[in-house]
Amino acid sequence: MKFNVGNETKTLLNEIISNIIDDFENNHMHISNTNELSEIITDCLKSFCGINNMSEIIAKNCSGIKIYPSIYFMPYRQDKWKRYFDKNGVKVLNKIKRSYGVHLWENKSGDFRSDLNSNSAFAGLARKHCPQIVKYSKGYI
Repeated sequence: MKFNVGNETKTLLNEIISNIIDDFENNHMHISNTNELSEIITDCLKSFCGINNMSEIIAKNCSGIKIYPSIYFMPYRQDKWKRYFDKNGVKVLNKIKRSYGVHLWENKSGDFRSDLNSNSAFAGLARKHCPQIVKYSKGYI
């Protein structure tokens, strides 16, 4: 991977994303595991920032790239994925308040059906953020 930072017309973000897509297209089109995609992104950022370990990015100012703690995207670990579907989602919704998104561990939850009229965190998030999908889902997703 090559990174050209300087007087390019592309923004820094566009260049990073472009490199991730190029690497994916050239080397990883066979991917069936989302962990591999995470590794591509991680490798791209390590190359861009000139680091060997992602923990180094915190100590190094890497062109303003900020790495957020996992709670911002993955409030629950893989072994706790069913909490999103618990009948009382208030506790889960409180935990994910600061999150930018949630990871539902599709390899675990992909075959799981959820009643969108329930009080689960998943149902509440779906109703709030995905109203068109909920509209056409016939009550389950």
